Amino acid sequence: MEVNIGDVAAMLDGRLEGASNVPLTGFAGIEEAGTGELTFLANPAYEGHLYTTAASAVLVAESLELSGNVQSGTTLIRVADPYAAMAKLMQAFSPTSPKETGVAPSAVVHADAHIGEGASIGPLCHIDQGASIGDNVVLETGAIIGRNATIGDGARIGPRVMVGHGCVIGAECILQAGAIIGADGF
Repeated sequence: MEVNIGDVAAMLDGRLEGASNVPLTGFAGIEEAGTGELTFLANPAYEGHLYTTAASAVLVAESLELSGNVQSGTTLIRVADPYAAMAKLMQAFSPTSPKETGVAPSAVVHADAHIGEGASIGPLCHIDQGASIGDNVVLETGAIIGRNATIGDGARIGPRVMVGHGCVIGAECILQAGAIIGADGF
């Protein structure tokens, strides 16, 4: 991650309170964050940490009324939803490993499954009958795609993810390692 606070604010349509030209190098929790790091405050119950954090930038709600003073060197970026904004940034700046297109030799793909152009099917993946994998999809090691499930174009399915029978995952979605979609709930 090599951007400055102003770049991040512009990306999120945020409003700055503080310096805009400070470089950001990563993310951290509000209690652990230090110089060069960005964090967020979504739950007002943790507002006290806003006044002690050493983070260079903090995403806060547009509506947050401060009850104290932030540390010098900490810039606030006011956005509509700090939690959603942080998720957007983490996704935009998360490292992604380069992908090789094609099907790994150890993957099992049913003859009636559809694999889109530019898809990358990793080792030990299983794609069941009638499943449809969109264009440029990445299935990482051990992903299981159930019968008649659909994975939209550009989706990234992490290692050991299970997408159940008949489930539909939209385009550009990201499922993190170990997620289970379509299982019975409690």
